[in-house]
Amino acid sequence: MKRNITKLIRFSENEWKNVQKRAEIAGMKPAVFIRNMAEKGLIKLYDLEKYQNLSYPMRGIHSSMNQIAMVANSTHSVFEKDVSNLRDHNERLKRMFDAFFAYALTYEAV
Repeated sequence: MKRNITKLIRFSENEWKNVQKRAEIAGMKPAVFIRNMAEKGLIKLYDLEKYQNLSYPMRGIHSSMNQIAMVANSTHSVFEKDVSNLRDHNERLKRMFDAFFAYALTYEAV
């Protein structure tokens, strides 16, 4: 996205230190943090370490996709049923993850 509009914002020393601290906590550069806060008014942070086991279903999908890709590349064909099954499985997982992050995790505005 091209950003061609520039706006000057002034901060006190304390305000700028606070912005820098919050941006660091969010893992963002201050400019990105400020744009996100200005546009959305909220930044969500998730502690994903305790939910690491959620990545296991995705690993299965990636493994299946890699196997299908290898067969498709070697034979120059792929079965429509395999692709359809992967799409369905991927969509179910996406819905599961969306629901989980929307309702099960608590978030905190930085």
